[in-house]
Amino acid sequence: MHDLIPDDRGAAAGSGRLQAAAVAAGEVLLWEFPLDAASPGRSDWTPILSPAEQAHAARFVREQDRERYRVAHGRLREILAGFCRCEPDALVFETGPYGKPALRPAAGPIRFNLSHSAGRAMVGVAGEEIGVDIERIDRGLDVPAIAARYFHAGERRAIESAASAERTALFFRYWTAKEAALKACGLGLSLPLDALEIRFEPHGELAAVVSHDPARLAPDWTVRCVPAAPGWAAAVCRRGRDWTVRRLPLL
Repeated sequence: MHDLIPDDRGAAAGSGRLQAAAVAAGEVLLWEFPLDAASPGRSDWTPILSPAEQAHAARFVREQDRERYRVAHGRLREILAGFCRCEPDALVFETGPYGKPALRPAAGPIRFNLSHSAGRAMVGVAGEEIGVDIERIDRGLDVPAIAARYFHAGERRAIESAASAERTALFFRYWTAKEAALKACGLGLSLPLDALEIRFEPHGELAAVVSHDPARLAPDWTVRCVPAAPGWAAAVCRRGRDWTVRRLPLL
């Protein structure tokens, strides 16, 4: 596997484009960025989006949501274009049976995932399947009710036993971990949230994904909770344990 690292030689200022370079295996590259801030070097993302992406953006009722979608998917295209050594609008995507997007096989052995919530987004890139999730922490959420409906019993017990001031943040650690796992394996919400259990190790950052439906979900996925902007929670999922996360800025 080639290492995938940023190289600003020849990159347009503010474009987020990367150049391909040699790199070690066992790494997930991660970008986190705002969706409402001005984008240096590009004021209109529409021209690099596919007709399907443009149509999807147009279906949002609010212009803010339309623009957030354009920025998230435009940034994704710019990041991936550097790895594929092509223009962002030349990328072609296909979707798996449950909707997970992937580059056409001819584009190379790149796996990626995109998540966006409110005004922020996260993109992960690796040489193997991954899932990422970022969520804005909603302090007004009815955490016990949602956990009772969607979480496994062990997760519910952990949340209920936490100090009241910590329950919402802990809930979102579980939620992002579960979402990242479902996105990584490509099953999405076709697999119920309580069909997998997140078991955090003592330090609270690394977690095993315990499958209660092994016919559909393999037992070797691992989740890492990663730092995010204040007010957000985020997680990354990949198979095995011997992998690391490297955060990169947009160029």
